[in-house]
Amino acid sequence: MFSLWIRVITELRIYCELKSLFPDTCFRQKIQGKEIDVFVPSIKLGVEYDSAFYHQDKDNEDRAKNSLMESLGLNVIRVREQPLDRISNLDVIAPTRQLSKNDVNRLLESIAHVGALNEKLLAGYLSEKDFVSNEDFAS
Repeated sequence: MFSLWIRVITELRIYCELKSLFPDTCFRQKIQGKEIDVFVPSIKLGVEYDSAFYHQDKDNEDRAKNSLMESLGLNVIRVREQPLDRISNLDVIAPTRQLSKNDVNRLLESIAHVGALNEKLLAGYLSEKDFVSNEDFAS
């Protein structure tokens, strides 16, 4: 139960941080019957959080979901908890169970890498020392 709670809290943190930059961000959006943890329609991006506990034996399923989304013209970036490995070069490896600001910074750098975040927005976010959506996250 604790692992589920941590996973949901982490997904919500990612959602809140992305919503601060992309107002159309959705939490747990279904696309072709598959749930995407965080979806940003305006930039055609899905973000998945993969906890080590729930995804330890799901590489094939995760890759299949990525392929489906890519066939629909969507980019997928995964934030994967150690000791999970990347399944794409855009993935971010989070070293601990608690997502850090640095982990979100690396996620945004991956988003910028696919051309979905301009340099000014990225630089503004990276210059912040703490999460920018603490108020929304707490509510």
